[in-house]
Amino acid sequence: MVAGPSRVAALREAPAPNQDNLGRPKSIACAAFLDHWTSIRGRQLVPTLSRFCETAATTFAPASSIVELQDNLVIVRFQGAELLQRWGRDMTGSDLYDTFSYYYRVRALSNIGKVAAYPCGYFGLNRLVLPDGARVASHFIQMPLVSGDGAAAYIVHFASTEPVDDPADGGANYYRTQSAAWIDVGAGVPPKPPHLLNLMKAVRR
Repeated sequence: MVAGPSRVAALREAPAPNQDNLGRPKSIACAAFLDHWTSIRGRQLVPTLSRFCETAATTFAPASSIVELQDNLVIVRFQGAELLQRWGRDMTGSDLYDTFSYYYRVRALSNIGKVAAYPCGYFGLNRLVLPDGARVASHFIQMPLVSGDGAAAYIVHFASTEPVDDPADGGANYYRTQSAAWIDVGAGVPPKPPHLLNLMKAVRR
């Protein structure tokens, strides 16, 4: 799953000055998250998991999740309080994509795998139908983290939501990516844009 020009060891390389954050979310909240991620990495290409956890507790943690990549599994290691309500269940210790169909699971794994492998960032806009039936626009950003010893890759996901009235959706799509793009953090980005996701009906999540 994690295939690209670099491996976990490369996450500690210094960023190239002329390639720093060439893509940027339009969402104010996600842009602030990106600025925070950039501010804590110091001279490293990617900040450590412990550094992020030390600095993001009050501002970003409630709307964040952290996953660990293990072969073709994406294991949720942390799920903020806002996401517990938004997802409708506690997914700590579970595979993030355990309810995705095979087709969209492969596409989601490809996206998140590239965030770790290059490494790079990934941001976009999802339209969601929540477990209580509410419709929201979810601006999201995913950024790489690395363990202190460099042996494990993590991805932190932050999302900011707002209610929407989208009758054209008709209730058929409960998870639809409207737009997505990569963020260059100093190691380049994949040559093709991220895969879009379009799950047709709500399943256990």
